[in-house]
Amino acid sequence: FDLRVEAAEIQLNLANYADAQQAFEALLGEDAGHPGALIGLATCHERHNRLDDAEAVRARVDEQRARATPEVASALAQLDARLAARRGRPELARALFESVLT
Repeated sequence: FDLRVEAAEIQLNLANYADAQQAFEALLGEDAGHPGALIGLATCHERHNRLDDAEAVRARVDEQRARATPEVASALAQLDARLAARRGRPELARALFESVLT
């Protein structure tokens, strides 16, 4: 499962958003609460400027489950920072980005 999440993340990083979205949605069909897949899907929406959709998917992330893995916790903080920046909240975005660096 985690290898498939990584493969979907590679598609996302290559800007193959449609393929990445399809992969993340398939993964969520197997584990609807998988934080890595939810963060990936939210990121697909964010990069397509569908901020409401991104925030709706982000709201489905179980904070406790996401924070159990440092890499996932970092990805969640980065997503939150990007969403804050896109919504015109630069102070919050900066604080969230700085939290990733510490």
